[in-house]
Amino acid sequence: MKLYKKSFLLLVLPITIFSFKNTTLAQSTEEETVNCNDPISQQEMNYCSYLENEKLMSKLLEGYNKSVAYHDQELRTKANLSFKSWNDFQNAACTFEASFEAEGGSLAPLIASSCLIGEVKKKLSILDLPQDSVYPPLFKKPLSKIISTLEKQFRSLMNYEYNEEITKEKLNLAKAKFVDFVEKECDYRSELIKFSVVEKSSDEIQEKVIAFDNLCKHKLYFDVSYRIKKYKENLGLFKHGHERFDR
Repeated sequence: MKLYKKSFLLLVLPITIFSFKNTTLAQSTEEETVNCNDPISQQEMNYCSYLENEKLMSKLLEGYNKSVAYHDQELRTKANLSFKSWNDFQNAACTFEASFEAEGGSLAPLIASSCLIGEVKKKLSILDLPQDSVYPPLFKKPLSKIISTLEKQFRSLMNYEYNEEITKEKLNLAKAKFVDFVEKECDYRSELIKFSVVEKSSDEIQEKVIAFDNLCKHKLYFDVSYRIKKYKENLGLFKHGHERFDR
């Protein structure tokens, strides 16, 4: 399984988007076109999934550039760091999923690309939403409990009896990338709050920023915790002792 890199120049920060591509098939397509309406072989399915991911990512980047076009330099830099950390996390998470399900197998690129396609679609669906729609105040459980639940889920995946060492390494990388994404995303989103409450006093603004930062982390940790829960259910793993997910 190879990582294929393609660079897109953003307004401030160049971001490298990764996707999974079968280079052998890519070379063969110079002579023979793959019908992605009806892919037959595993290689063709891998390649067509790669193409779909590239198309969606280009659309996402176009929309993203428009959404940050009116930011000032400092805010745009924070937005770019947030987007890059999101991209790094999704690539690490999808690389882990491919390794967990099919390490070294011909199905791995399709699993990874399908995972990325799903996450890019989610990102596209919230790109133009107001901030209070992306991060609604719906959480009942303390952040510490959500983080504790997530840590248990990571351990259950890490200790799965059929894991290879390379799969464990990829899970640890995904976890580290997620933590970085949370910090970058909530830093950017909290900065946006300052622009929406400019008429308030500095103390009131700071209070809102702190409250929103906590809300942002709640949402991101919950989303990943729920994502792991559904992932395990879909694979039919760990059927006993499912965690409960109450907001």
